[in-house]
Amino acid sequence: MFLAFIEFIFTMLVFIISKFPGLSFSGMILAFVKMTVMNLCVYIAVLPIIIFTGQRSGSFMAGVGFSFFYGFVGTFASGHGLGNVYPITAGLGIINYQNGEEVTYNVVLSVSVLMVMLIISTVMLCSAQNRVSSEKNKSKKPRNKSRRK
Repeated sequence: MFLAFIEFIFTMLVFIISKFPGLSFSGMILAFVKMTVMNLCVYIAVLPIIIFTGQRSGSFMAGVGFSFFYGFVGTFASGHGLGNVYPITAGLGIINYQNGEEVTYNVVLSVSVLMVMLIISTVMLCSAQNRVSSEKNKSKKPRNKSRRK
């Protein structure tokens, strides 16, 4: 929500500074809702990566890098008819993003792809173990509990 709000503020500032005609309150609210929904969809798409890398000590930055690459590839996938099935761009179908073109989105397919990502994330989260504490326990040497007589 915070990122969508910041994006909305910057978009409106650029819009006002550029003096584009057609600024309306209803258009601003629609833009804010679309930005919020799109950010939520991107979060759902990268949620398995967050869950996977969040369980391993020291792998968070690798997860950030992979998420960036994953999102970058999505810009190319959306232009080749894969926008409905690629999780990063499935949100474009949900918000009906047009980009000045006549594009037909399958909203049911886009929602289904994001639901699959939520199911995968839920399964990963339910089967997750506390690997950080188990790694710390493995590094400790067991104590000898025998008493000296």
